[in-house]
Amino acid sequence: MPKKRKAAKKAKPTRKAGRPVSRKKKNRSPSGKSKQSKVKKLLKFLKGA
Repeated sequence: MPKKRKAAKKAKPTRKAGRPVSRKKKNRSPSGKSKQSKVKKLLKFLKGA
């Protein structure tokens, strides 16, 4: 039996509806925004502790 090859990542994985999943994820949490929120949470936690 030949070795199973890991499937290559598709550039734009699509749902049954045909909308690219990757784009939705990017919109939900852009890199800049997520970093800012993490910092804010950290500051809040530090102040609370």
